[in-house]
Amino acid sequence: MSLLVTMTSAWDLMNARLTIEPGIAAAAALMATPAQIDTLRACIEEGRKAPDLFACERADNRFHTTLARTTGNPVLISFLEFVSGARSRAPWQREWGQTYRHIGQDEFQGEHSDQHKAIVDAVARQDAEQAREAMSDHLATIQTAMQSASSKGIGSRRTRGGGQRLGAQRPEAPR
Repeated sequence: MSLLVTMTSAWDLMNARLTIEPGIAAAAALMATPAQIDTLRACIEEGRKAPDLFACERADNRFHTTLARTTGNPVLISFLEFVSGARSRAPWQREWGQTYRHIGQDEFQGEHSDQHKAIVDAVARQDAEQAREAMSDHLATIQTAMQSASSKGIGSRRTRGGGQRLGAQRPEAPR
C-alpha cells in the first residue's frame, strides 16, 4: 500500500475522491449521530480559524476522515485513511500548496469552510442526496482551483498519468 501512496499523483487522488467521497457523504447522512454532527461542526470551526497552510490541511483532513467515520463502514474509513496518507506525500503537497497560495487563506477559511458546512447541514437533516451533491460541488471546486493554479504556472503540473473527472480538463504537462 505504501508504494501505491507514493506513486499516486494529485490528479489521480482527486479523481478517486470525486468518485468515492460524495457517496461517503450520502452514507454519513444516513448514519450520523448528533455527537458526530457536533464533531463535524467543530472540524469546520477548526478550518475557519486555521492560521496557515499546515493547519488548513490538518483541519480539512480531519473533516473528511471524521465524515467517513460517521458511516461506520470500515472500507470507507480505510479509503479516507489512504487518502490521508496520500495527501501527506510530495505530489499532493506540491499541488495543494500551490493551490492554497493561489486561492489564499481567506478563501479556505470562508468558501471552503462554507462548503463543509453545507455538507454537514445536509448530513444533520439526513438528506443523503443533498450531502452527496454538496460534497461533489466541494471537491469540484478544489479540482478547479488546482487546475487554475496549474494553468497559471503557479504549481507543478501533472506528475504522472492517471484519471480525471469526467468533463474536466486536466492541465497538460510542460514540454
